[in-house]
Amino acid sequence: IFKANNPLIVMLYAIFMGTVATYEAQKRTKYGYKDMFAHTWLALAGSAALVLTYGLTVVVAVQPWWEAQYLIPVFGMLLGNTTNGISVGLATTVSELAEGRQRIEAL
Repeated sequence: IFKANNPLIVMLYAIFMGTVATYEAQKRTKYGYKDMFAHTWLALAGSAALVLTYGLTVVVAVQPWWEAQYLIPVFGMLLGNTTNGISVGLATTVSELAEGRQRIEAL
């Protein structure tokens, strides 16, 4: 991937990284719901991609911005942090909704 530095290969690998990170974040929850994987993937990959784009284009000013040497390691670090945050938030929210069903329906 690093030698080829092909934008298509780099983007496909980034999508693969986001998919694995989504699986990890979702796996940490006790409960689930329909389309949870898609929602988690959009939240995780979307937020990490926005920060990555800003970081590579404005802060680091890499040309081209998709250069594998920078994009893959930085995206991996962002996905790691984002996975932790989303998994904690998702686990808390979904478990509170599932376990507090009686309280929610009473409202």
